[in-house]
Parts: sequence; structure tokens; C-alpha cells
Amino acid sequence: MKKLLVLLLFIPTVLFAQDNSKYMAGAVPLVNGKVVFNKEINLPGQTQEQIFSKALKWANETFITKEEFKSRVLFSVPNLGQISCIGQQYLVFTNKAFSLDRTIINYQMHIECLAGKCNLKILAIHYIYNVDGKNEVYSAEEQIIDKYTITKKKKIIKSTGKFRIHTIDLIDKQFNEVEKILQDTSSIIK
Repeated sequence: MKKLLVLLLFIPTVLFAQDNSKYMAGAVPLVNGKVVFNKEINLPGQTQEQIFSKALKWANETFITKEEFKSRVLFSVPNLGQISCIGQQYLVFTNKAFSLDRTIINYQMHIECLAGKCNLKILAIHYIYNVDGKNEVYSAEEQIIDKYTITKKKKIIKSTGKFRIHTIDLIDKQFNEVEKILQDTSSIIK
């Protein structure tokens, strides 16, 4: 019985370690020294126009100005299948009774629609973080890359790691939403 109890207590630790691996070394891609997240979605049988239409609808519903945030679709070029957006929102690290720790994340998202596929790119990420009553601006390159968030012992540094973890989660959410909408063929008129 004691062995079973020890095993049950150990399971959450193992599960946390597995979940944590997606944030470890190499999780934040660098292209020419800049943080750039990319995803290619294969959509066999769909035309550029069909993909563009669904992607633009998603972008127009996602990137909208709300309260103090200035998210928006910057431009869309149907014949080239290009959509460019600016995103701005909170990343909330902790929200407790007397403690709110959050930052504003700003980023660009570029969507390129082609026949049979869509390329997503998120770049130009920076944060506005309140430190001692003063807003400080940090780029992703100085806040979430391996050099600043992973120790030599391969552990995530708490102060910068929170930016890394929440940014990766946001990017995964954005990419997964687009992929789900683009793969839905129920609304496609052939």
C-alpha cells in the first residue's frame, strides 16, 4: 500500500516534467538572430482562395481593437494570399488576491495562403512589463531565448522563463486555432 501511495505522489512530478519539456532548449527558434515562430499547414485539395477566405475571417475575428489593446489586421492581399496582423494582449503570469503579475505582449503575425497549404509566422515580439511602477520594454531576443531562460543545469529561470512559457503557449494557441479552422472543409463550396 505504501508503494502505491509513493507511486501516486510521484506521478504529478513526472507529468510536470513531461509538460515542461516543450519549453526547454530549442523551443524558441531564431532566424538571423531574431525570434521567429513558423508553422506550415498542409491543406491538400484546397485552393488559395478558399484558404485565404477562411484565414482572413479568422484574422478579422481575432485581431480586433479591444479596450486598451490595438490588435488589428494591417492588410490583406487576396491575389497574393497574404494577410498581416498586429497582436497586442496581456500575458498573465499570476493572478492572486493581492498579486497580479502580467505583461503586455506585442507581435506581428503573417499568414501566407497558397494552393494546398498555409504558412504562418509570428515575429517582432516584444513585451511591456511594469517594474517598480515604470513600464519597461523588452524584446523577445533579450527575454525568451535559451541564453536568457535556460540554466547550464537545463532548468528554466523563473524571472525570464515565465515570459518564455506564456509566449510559447500563446503561439501554440494561435497556430492551433488557425489550423483547426483551415482544416474544416464543411464550409468550403466546391
